[in-house]
Amino acid sequence: MYKNAIYWFVLLLIIQVAGFWRSYFSRMTSDDVTFAQHFHAIAMLIWVLLLISQAWLINHRHNRYHRMLGMSSLFLAPIIVISGFTVIADISSKIPLPMPDWVPAMVWFGFFQLTVFALLYGLAIMYRKTMQLHMRYMCCTGVMFLNPGLSRLLDWLAEATPLWLPSGIQHFYIPILICVVMLIDDRRRGKFYLPWALCGFAWIINIVIFSNANQITALVDVSHWLINATQK
Repeated sequence: MYKNAIYWFVLLLIIQVAGFWRSYFSRMTSDDVTFAQHFHAIAMLIWVLLLISQAWLINHRHNRYHRMLGMSSLFLAPIIVISGFTVIADISSKIPLPMPDWVPAMVWFGFFQLTVFALLYGLAIMYRKTMQLHMRYMCCTGVMFLNPGLSRLLDWLAEATPLWLPSGIQHFYIPILICVVMLIDDRRRGKFYLPWALCGFAWIINIVIFSNANQITALVDVSHWLINATQK
């Protein structure tokens, strides 16, 4: 399955572009598209292109170039995290008062994605000499950023077609399903590797906290602080 990783990463790229077509790509030159949106979109696109390039290099046994290109991720990964926080701040600066109920969940999901991405990437670098772990952790970084584009794409398809499609928090079960499938695939080969279990467990925690974000005082307080800090 990992020999076909490049095709899954290409699919991830297609999903991101299609999912954000209406809200970003079709109106990139619009005056109301902010620097934060451009910054984050470019960083994310480069990350997915990096995953595609690295998978291609490994498939064609260009290990030396794979390592050389991989060094760029040491610069790009922090940029991803910084750009993510700029988007959270940008969104917070536009939220009307009094604060809507959905804001703590939004704030949590942003922090969740960026924190777990950083953890998975850090582990990928830690285990860069252990191929089976390294490639799984890197694949998991792609899974972390699947939902924003996929959710928008599924919502658009649900509007445009009579098909039943997952909606709302149901979207969060898709990464868990992916992790379970990959764990089963590893188990079928008589192996167990931590990355997919860790990624899936993180998404389960996300569902629990996201569903109750409005009841968590710390999240509500952080959300109020973000709005106040960005709207001064």
